[in-house]
Amino acid sequence: MYYEAVAEYKKVRPDAELNILIAYSDIPPRFGNIIKEDLVDSIILDSGAYAANHSGKYVPFDSYLQFCKRYNSYFDFKINYDIDFSIYGYYTNNKYLYKLLDAGVDNVVPVVHDHTCQYTNEIEEYINMRYPIIAIGYHSQKKKHAPSLTRRIQANDLEVHLLGITDFNFLTQVPAEYVDSSSWGQVQKFGSLLWFDEKQPFGKNVVNIGLSDKNPQKDKKNLIEDFKDKERFLEDIYKKFNFKYRDLYGKGSTITRSIVTIDCFVSMQEFLRNKQKEKSVQQ
Repeated sequence: MYYEAVAEYKKVRPDAELNILIAYSDIPPRFGNIIKEDLVDSIILDSGAYAANHSGKYVPFDSYLQFCKRYNSYFDFKINYDIDFSIYGYYTNNKYLYKLLDAGVDNVVPVVHDHTCQYTNEIEEYINMRYPIIAIGYHSQKKKHAPSLTRRIQANDLEVHLLGITDFNFLTQVPAEYVDSSSWGQVQKFGSLLWFDEKQPFGKNVVNIGLSDKNPQKDKKNLIEDFKDKERFLEDIYKKFNFKYRDLYGKGSTITRSIVTIDCFVSMQEFLRNKQKEKSVQQ
């Protein structure tokens, strides 16, 4: 449904800026059509090693390397194969970084895990090497360290990718150039969709709405049947997409839910950019 949801969304909002990340560990069917049909503004490739290893899967480096080489021109940049997510992972991860670069893979993004430079000052090395984008990867205190790491990277006229962070309230404070989340493609599996509501208090604009066919528990927060802003939500999706309540259920509902959730992230992106512009003007 990945390609179909993106294609249908662009039919309704052809001017929307879509920037997506695809994990090699979970390549969607017809991903090439997304690029060939010019459906997205930018597309990032991640090895998916973190998510895969935490789910008991394994992503072989050689297959990731061959995929990167074959589809080198498809992706704007590729995240390094950072198989060691600990603060000790610098040497292992750098070995794979240089293997990708030596194989001719363009625009490989290094990932920082030793946020406090406890064992290696990897962030300083990547800054000195002038990697255009540096990713901030897993750490047990990632959100604590991310603001100062972001400022440090950006102070050197380089860009930041926050891996696995789309916490709206957090991102209003940390203006990274790139963030990613698999939520838009995952929430419907758990019986939800995401809606961006500009009328909610600042920082609480992303609303998770439960759908009773997947989550019959009546005590679920924001179950659509009991959602206090249900009518306003339905008015919004009808105005934008001509969707009605019945379109959220039954045949075709997976794409419907995906489109609403994609729009949530597009709206969040636009909202955050406007907030960052306001801050820069005030400064």
